[in-house]
Amino acid sequence: MKLRKSILFFWLMSVFSFNRGFASGYPVFDAANWLAAIDRFYQGYDQVMNSIEMIEQNYQMIQQAYEQAKSWSFNSPDFNDGDLLHSIDIRDEIKDASSQINRQLNNIRKMRDAFLNENIIMNGHRYSFKDLAGLGDKDETFLDFAKDVAEANKNSFVSACEALCEDLSEEEEEAIWSKYGMAPQNVAMVNEINKKMMETALPMLAEASEKAQKIRQEAEEQQAKLENSIVKKVMNGNGQDITPAEAGQANVMLTQRLCVAIKDIGAQLRQVCTFAAWKYTTEQQTKKIEDSVKNKRLENDNQSSIPESFN
Repeated sequence: MKLRKSILFFWLMSVFSFNRGFASGYPVFDAANWLAAIDRFYQGYDQVMNSIEMIEQNYQMIQQAYEQAKSWSFNSPDFNDGDLLHSIDIRDEIKDASSQINRQLNNIRKMRDAFLNENIIMNGHRYSFKDLAGLGDKDETFLDFAKDVAEANKNSFVSACEALCEDLSEEEEEAIWSKYGMAPQNVAMVNEINKKMMETALPMLAEASEKAQKIRQEAEEQQAKLENSIVKKVMNGNGQDITPAEAGQANVMLTQRLCVAIKDIGAQLRQVCTFAAWKYTTEQQTKKIEDSVKNKRLENDNQSSIPESFN
């Protein structure tokens, strides 16, 4: 029992020490930290969406060049290098490459949908990463998300937190109060809310990350085709500012950057969810104290209004 209590106390005292934004491992929650965390998430989201848009534009330019090339005559001397045309059907090669570009454009649109669609569902409400970044048409914020998580899991969270903290000594409770400025049960509640928020949102982000990895792999394969001497020769007369091969190379770098940006959003998501859970729990604790004080005052007022003859 003593070992269990020691492990529990250590866990409660260190539960937030991993979060950046906390000075020296201590949670320092204030408006500046809260707004800065949300702003970092917004910046990460904005970078992802801008990368998606640039990748899509490059592929649309490449696709346009392929569509133009489909109508060209490949019997001219420009393309007739000895017996090469007898062994390679350029039209089929361009058709296959065009189909791959169409798949990429479809994957990119699905990638965008992963951030725009309201796939995060909690307590009857739906959220998108766009909403959480503060860009949605309705008021669906991280704090709303934390509230929905807490309300949807209220009974199980309260039971779990009470069970965790029931064996703490008075000295241990005071140490936790001193460190976090809230009761041990509320510290445990912050962790439960944060954990559930992450369990709900991270799978959606993981799905987007898988799509980004697939787009990156296809971009590298497409780049190899664009560098093929026959295809490159066909495509260089497209009249654009950059050649399809250059656009393809740009997309390889952009898709690599996209994968990194989504990974960074995961870290930012963890931080903002922790702050949101902390803010919601703090507000609930404050409300509980205020309600208790209000009820006490009403009680005293009622007592003082009773005639002396009834005392």
